[in-house]
Amino acid sequence: MVNKVFLMGRLTKDPETTNSKDGTTRTQFYIAVERPYQSQNQADYVPIVCWDKVAQNVAKYCFKGRMVHVEGRVQTRAYNENGVKKWILGIVAERVSFIGDKSRTDNERENVSQDIETESIQIKEENIQF
Repeated sequence: MVNKVFLMGRLTKDPETTNSKDGTTRTQFYIAVERPYQSQNQADYVPIVCWDKVAQNVAKYCFKGRMVHVEGRVQTRAYNENGVKKWILGIVAERVSFIGDKSRTDNERENVSQDIETESIQIKEENIQF
């Protein structure tokens, strides 16, 4: 079976980063992905979570309005709210590429391209939250 997703869109707000007690970095963000509908464009707002080195790079270099390409997988999680089981669907990013640039100088762009290395990561299933 295959569970692979490729999305390109813009961050709807700055990413939110947390660190667990064991030092694992988690960054969550949303991207707006255009979807053609009849003669108009609409957008889907997709929740993305990433971990460790990928999470650190997203936290450092991404901001509201930044275009990104996300490669990852779909994951669901269930929770109870007032006795009613609810499901959340989201994307776990294994790789995030930064497309173009919104407001950096040439010197900063050069530093960003030298510093960023995305990597595949092993994720502990019990740590995944959306």
